[in-house]
Amino acid sequence: MTKCQVGYPLSMLLYLFYNSDMIEVPKEMGLGYMDDMVLVAMSTTFDKAHLKLLDMMTCQKGGNEWSSSHY
Repeated sequence: MTKCQVGYPLSMLLYLFYNSDMIEVPKEMGLGYMDDMVLVAMSTTFDKAHLKLLDMMTCQKGGNEWSSSHY
């Protein structure tokens, strides 16, 4: 097997460090596994949930800032 087929054991740990700032953004819930992340906002209406998600993305050190520094 080549290295591409086996993978690198440290890659999972290193990716956690890469994503750690984004996982700390949510005010409600943020989950991350491997190279996937999700921001969760729960509310009684769609509009309120949308505003919470918008805040997570646009706040200082939020999702937009994280994505522009991790391209």
